[in-house]
Formats: sequence, C-alpha cells, structure tokens
Amino acid sequence: MLRRVLTVLGAGFMAMLLANCGQSYKLQSITITPAVGYNLISPGQTGAFVVTANYSNTKTNIVTVHSSYQIGASLAPGDAAPLDAVSVNNSGVVSASSSIGSCTWTSTTSGTTTSYATYPYPVTVTYTENGVTVQASVPISMGTSAGCLYPTAATSRPSSPKRAEAAESSRPE
Repeated sequence: MLRRVLTVLGAGFMAMLLANCGQSYKLQSITITPAVGYNLISPGQTGAFVVTANYSNTKTNIVTVHSSYQIGASLAPGDAAPLDAVSVNNSGVVSASSSIGSCTWTSTTSGTTTSYATYPYPVTVTYTENGVTVQASVPISMGTSAGCLYPTAATSRPSSPKRAEAAESSRPE
C-alpha cells in the first residue's frame, strides 16, 4: 500500500515537472527608474538608477548590476557640459563630478516669465540575457557650474528627454 502511494505521488510530481517543461518566456524590455532621470545641481551629488527587466510572461526582475551604462555627450552650447562631468558606475549610481562643473540648462526671460530648456546627457542602458539584448535611455541634466540657471523643484521639467523643450516658471530672475 505504501509502495503504491509513493508511486502515485512520484508520478504526480513528475507530471508537474513535465507540465512546466517547455514553457518559455522571453526578455521584452527594460524599465529605468526614475524614468525622468536626474537633475544634478551640486558637485558630487549622486542618484541611483534601478533597472527592471520585463518578460513576456509578465514577470519582472531587477537587473541593475547586470546592465551596462553608456553616457552620451550633451548638446549644450559651447563647452558648458563636458562629458567627464558626470559618470555612472556598474551599480547604476550616477555621480556629478566634484571638480568639473557642468550646465546643460539654458534660460530666457520675458517679463516675469523664465523659460528653461535642457540639453541632457543621454544615458543608454543595455541588458542582455539568453542572447536577447534590450536598451532604454534616460536623461541626466546638470547645473553644477557657477552661474548655471536651472528650474527649481517648483517648476516643471521638460517633458521630452530627447529634445530641449521649454519649461515655464513664474520665478523672476
């Protein structure tokens, strides 16, 4: 009797294992948090990205330390935003240089309204798993050099990280 029960239990266990065999899921995308990136305004300031892999079976997995990070050049006018003013390490921690200032922001004032635009550093995050590579980008704006005017926390950020769009503020200069 015990032998029969063990045989049935063993067969049931094997059936469960085989039922899951062949189910596959595929890496579809990654999500970077915070999606709006960072606006670093103090020398040495840091922030941390979290990279989440999204799979076809709706599961997710944090893959921050398994991702790679590439910072692109800002399109800020002149030499206002040198590439070595910002870095991202293998753990997804973004850091403003403590010795090199950067300003990706521009501002114009008309009356009492100041408009801001940013030319952020684009950060491309890449994650590869089982031969599937996915990428996503996130912006880093900087205001660490002397005299750089940037929106305060009370103002809105530009809505598109890829284009310099004005964000309105009623803060007088």
